[in-house]
Amino acid sequence: MYKIEKLETDRLILRKYKKSDLKDYIEWQSQSGYHEFLPTKVKTKEEYKTSFYSSIENYDNINNPNLTWGIELKQEKKIIGSINISKISSTHKCAEIGWGLNPKYQKKGYAYESVQCFLDYLCNSLGINKVSALIWEGNEPSIKLATKLGFVLEGRERQARIKNGKFIDVLHFGILKKEYELKNNIKEK
Repeated sequence: MYKIEKLETDRLILRKYKKSDLKDYIEWQSQSGYHEFLPTKVKTKEEYKTSFYSSIENYDNINNPNLTWGIELKQEKKIIGSINISKISSTHKCAEIGWGLNPKYQKKGYAYESVQCFLDYLCNSLGINKVSALIWEGNEPSIKLATKLGFVLEGRERQARIKNGKFIDVLHFGILKKEYELKNNIKEK
């Protein structure tokens, strides 16, 4: 069973949501453009509340290996985004990662810092060998982030999603534990 551990960087804390984070969650989820490259859509305040409390309830659900960490900015003591893993396979030592950040806090290195910290946790604490990320075509900030972190474009799922009434491709990125360690000068354990 995988548990959400509290992870820290110089500027951020990656942790479970607390009920007191609801206001921050609704703020960044409802930002204009946030859902542009996500399968989700802008919701009502009540739908956001339901989604938020569902994430909290899922922390204790050992049968559903979808785990979400809130990204807290230490300086402001505020949740500014999330990072999650899904499709976890302990048999095959692989998982899929996703991230999202309040648009007000983008282009400050927070996404890089949080995903790098999270990759370290997945590879070195959980023993995950392969981490995948599915990124919608046109999501240049996420493509740049994945590439900067050492992810490799492994394939393209053609016309797999619809955006603004048009079919778009989904790009499949992946990074192996040994690639992550090499990129970050980490000696194999």
